[in-house]
Amino acid sequence: MKIITTKYAVVGVVEAILLIALFAIILSTIQLIYVPQLMENREAEHMDTVANQISQLKFAVDLYAITENNASFISIPLTLGSRELPYLITARALGTVSILDNTTTIVVNSSSQNSTFKLGSIRYEADNAYYERQWYIFESGAIIVTQQTTQSMRVPPSLSSHLTGSNLDISLTVVNITPYAGRTSASGC
Repeated sequence: MKIITTKYAVVGVVEAILLIALFAIILSTIQLIYVPQLMENREAEHMDTVANQISQLKFAVDLYAITENNASFISIPLTLGSRELPYLITARALGTVSILDNTTTIVVNSSSQNSTFKLGSIRYEADNAYYERQWYIFESGAIIVTQQTTQSMRVPPSLSSHLTGSNLDISLTVVNITPYAGRTSASGC
């Protein structure tokens, strides 16, 4: 009995291996080049959203302080993170918001009296995987953005001055942030 051999089966196997290798190369290129760029853009957009939400928080707190309405509560949503991309290997950006006591001390020295005020703050920490790690801190009526090596005041506190004769009156609206019912932090994505 004679065995019949054909080369067509070998060509089919080689073709399948080459197609799988081509697919793996394309998927690796997408995963190594395009996914990090896309995720960095998504995390940057998320940080812009958080910046706007913290600014809304400052606006609401300033209105609350001006109206002195102690019967109502302030509720501003904060987006704590961003989700990963489906079907690809990506990392979630996680965020933590904390209410911290006694983080700031303001000392007022005047000719009539000296006063010291200890104030709390709200800190949002973004644990980004692709974009620069950032912290947004709302303290003493100001919004401060902190990165690894730098800090910048995004929104200054409400400060006004008025000169009457030889007296200079300086008014600084400062809000003390304190935790409610023992809740000091929340995290998520």
